[in-house]
Amino acid sequence: MRTGDLVERGECGGLRFIGRASDAFKLANGRFVGAARHEAAIRRALPEVEEAMLRPDGDESLELLLTVADTASAPSTSRAALALHGDPRARATVVPREAWRRTQKGDVDRRRPLAG
Repeated sequence: MRTGDLVERGECGGLRFIGRASDAFKLANGRFVGAARHEAAIRRALPEVEEAMLRPDGDESLELLLTVADTASAPSTSRAALALHGDPRARATVVPREAWRRTQKGDVDRRRPLAG
């Protein structure tokens, strides 16, 4: 059944939700970015990352928004997350937990992620 969800096989043979297919986008240079897959990989590899969102930053580069449980580890976590993503032009911004805008369902609002 097509639901618009991105999933992968879990360890026990079940399916694990990654994100929505609509979470992908193209940059002005034509580069396709499957943001949900990158964000899920960062959350799995770095448990201290509470929220992660990859979004366009200008026409050809990306910004990774992160909320980190321990603010003291934010610089090293940001570097590790960028290394996992693998784009040398991307930049990371650490965002406080309360700065995220949420949908009624409680998910981060991808259209308007940050308050203010």
